[in-house]
Amino acid sequence: MNLQSFSYSHLNRNTFYYHFQDKYECLEWVYLHDCLDPLTHGIGIDNWEKRIEKMLMIMSNDQEFYMRTIHATPKSFIDPCFAIFKNLFLHAIHVIDENDYVDDQEEEFISEFLAQGCVGCIISWVDKGMKMTPIDLSSKLKKIEADMEQLKKQKRKLKALR
Repeated sequence: MNLQSFSYSHLNRNTFYYHFQDKYECLEWVYLHDCLDPLTHGIGIDNWEKRIEKMLMIMSNDQEFYMRTIHATPKSFIDPCFAIFKNLFLHAIHVIDENDYVDDQEEEFISEFLAQGCVGCIISWVDKGMKMTPIDLSSKLKKIEADMEQLKKQKRKLKALR
C-alpha cells in the first residue's frame, strides 16, 4: 500500500497524516472497521461462530486486498485480531468457569494460547489462498469453544467424584 493510492479518494498526504501516523496505522484502522468489526460488537459464546463467519466472508469477498495487505504487513492484522480473540476467550472462560476454578494467570495463558491458535488459523487460511470456505473455517474455530464446554463438563464430573 502506498500513499499514491489515496489520490483516487481525493485525499492528499497532509490529510492522510492528519488522521493516521503511517500506512500501518491506516491498515489497522481498515481491519478494525471492516473485517474485524463483527467481532467487536455484541459477540458472545452463543453467536461467535456466525460472527467469525461474517468476518471471514468480508475477507473472502475482498480477497485480493486482504491477501496482499496481510502478506505485506501481517502485524497490522495480527495485533488487533489477537487482542479481539484474546478478549473473547477471556470472556468465555469467565462464563464457563463460573466458580472461579481457573486463576487469573491461567485464564490469561489459556486465552492467549487459544487466540494465537485462531489468528494462526486465519493467517494460514490467507496464506493458502482462502481456499477453504468461510463457513468451514468458522466451524473449525467454533469447535474450540465446544471443546472448552466439554472440558468444563469433565471438570465438574471430576470435582463431583472427589
